[in-house]
Amino acid sequence: MDDRILRPMTFLFEFSMLTMAMMGTGINVVDLIRLKLRNGDSSSFWEDKWYAGGVIKELFPRLYALELHKHATVRMKLMAPSLDNSFRRRVRSGAEKSQFNYLLEIVQVINLVPCED
Repeated sequence: MDDRILRPMTFLFEFSMLTMAMMGTGINVVDLIRLKLRNGDSSSFWEDKWYAGGVIKELFPRLYALELHKHATVRMKLMAPSLDNSFRRRVRSGAEKSQFNYLLEIVQVINLVPCED
């Protein structure tokens, strides 16, 4: 068999074995995988784990419920005039406002680079 085909298969096999071995320890290997963000064109703002703290839709469920463009890329959201530009209504006080302010803090330190994801 071609060595170029065997390498990815071997990696997948070893990764699956590692994942199964770690399940018994309470460590979820999939949770440790993080997407490397570059220009943000291929990364879903809400659904991909591009932020080390977790998936944005899970961290900010009230904001996700307001979003009209749930499949927007990171680049689309960060290049928009404001984060709430695609919400179905304005952010209200309380938990929504708290989540929105925290999300603003997160995205303020994100710098996209001109490389493809």
